[in-house]
Amino acid sequence: MTLTSIILTNFINFIPIFWGIHDWLKFILTCIIIYIANFYFKYYTRINPLPGPFPIPIIGTLYTLKGGIGNGILLLQKQYGEIFEIWHLSNRRIILGNAEYIDKLLTPSTKSKYLKRNIENEGLIELGINFQGILQNCDINTWRFNKHFINQAMLSPSFNNKSFDLTHKLWYEMENYLNLLNNENLLIDLSPWMHRYSTDMIVEVITGKRSYSLPIYYNKISKNEDIKEEIPSIAIKESEELIFRLHKFLRNLPLFVFSSYWLRHYVPIIKNKTKEALNNRDWLFQRILTIVKERRKEIEEIHDNKLLNNDMLTLLIIANTERDIKENYSKSNEEKFSRPMTDQEIMSVILDSFIGGSDTTSHFMCFIVYRIAKNSKVLNRLREELDSIYGQNRTRQVTPEDLIKLKYTEAIIKETARILPVSPIILRFNSEDDEIAGYKWPRNTAFTMHFAGIHHNKRYWKDPEEFNPDRFMFNEEIKNSLIIFGGGLRACPARRMSMIVLKCLIVLIFRKYDIELIDKDAPLDYSSTIINTCNKLYIKMNPRKD
Repeated sequence: MTLTSIILTNFINFIPIFWGIHDWLKFILTCIIIYIANFYFKYYTRINPLPGPFPIPIIGTLYTLKGGIGNGILLLQKQYGEIFEIWHLSNRRIILGNAEYIDKLLTPSTKSKYLKRNIENEGLIELGINFQGILQNCDINTWRFNKHFINQAMLSPSFNNKSFDLTHKLWYEMENYLNLLNNENLLIDLSPWMHRYSTDMIVEVITGKRSYSLPIYYNKISKNEDIKEEIPSIAIKESEELIFRLHKFLRNLPLFVFSSYWLRHYVPIIKNKTKEALNNRDWLFQRILTIVKERRKEIEEIHDNKLLNNDMLTLLIIANTERDIKENYSKSNEEKFSRPMTDQEIMSVILDSFIGGSDTTSHFMCFIVYRIAKNSKVLNRLREELDSIYGQNRTRQVTPEDLIKLKYTEAIIKETARILPVSPIILRFNSEDDEIAGYKWPRNTAFTMHFAGIHHNKRYWKDPEEFNPDRFMFNEEIKNSLIIFGGGLRACPARRMSMIVLKCLIVLIFRKYDIELIDKDAPLDYSSTIINTCNKLYIKMNPRKD
């Protein structure tokens, strides 16, 4: 809790009982004047004044972000250049839209000064994630420990083989549902379907347990009562509630990041939302912790290691124990990584994996489908590559060897990420004083790596607004000019799995089906926040004609 919050929380004990309305108005006005004076004193005495929009107390420069955070910052870069500043509430953010400027921030060195995505935040502490997991963890030692084990799990051959098989299994299931809807002449909005696909994918690949988002959604929108899926009621309840709670947890994040303790707990309406958010947190933490404990018990009852699942949860539980599967893990010689993970540590990593993996792939795939469907030349080039590998066999399972040959397919993925990155910005704080972009900055300066700005920078890309996968066929990209899954030691641990899923889905869809946009002239319907999210993508999916 901040000093201001403590003062405001205890102020009620010192309020004179004889105060009237005029006294209160004077007090409130005094507080406002002090806040504004302090805000502009901080602004005008800031180190290294940079160009940027003029901030307003309380809202900072949010009023300038037209079209959402991601698009708004991209427009500001065109106005102010490759390095400028914005203000979030009363906090300054240094925006870096030059590949050279972010080189230090993305260094793979373990001595990097830029491992923190945020500094200590009382709201995230209350929410229980500021010192846990990997996404919002500001304690570097616990972050390193958790990252060590999640990397080992996700990079293990058995885990990636499971991801490969599951990608096909869930696509065949979703393909069947989409064809059934086509037979009913119902419109297909690909966005919610891809969201449920990625949800079922991430839940099963992490826990080994089946999630039923796809059949539940099909049953919800299909009008044909005769062919609806039969799902156990307990499975429906557990699947739907877990997903609902996860999404609610994500929606509650801004409340804890952007508001003070006093505001959250003492202002009417807001305090009720805070209480509801904390109850949701408790349910979610307890549910995931129960899943961990149940799996640990299952493992104890299985005596043959060959019968163990290859999901992430199992791999995390057995790491550095006598049940450790040596083909997946090499026990670290470093003492700090030599002990097994506790249930609480595993719970925090599983929570982050759910949060980080359930949305990004689904939005990315929708962006890819939109771009291919909009560009017949790209589709024809893609089909040439697919036909050279699969010929007329449009049902053969994709193999790992196929992925290596899919050069143009990979170029489409890269170009889609360049044009519209799912994560247009990522925040970093320096743990020591350092020099960036020719300026000396004190520790805990907030830097925003503006990937979208770099991706659209004419310094690195010819005709940056044009969708042209060919630019990646000759490996001419400059270092850090294309960032898809982050970089450095904080790069996305699921990047390999994501590329497997994206490549496989492109093959499975476009070698067999003609995808047509319902409104060919309409722009992509998406929201631009700290991540770019696809809202709707209506398509027609028919068997390929040629």
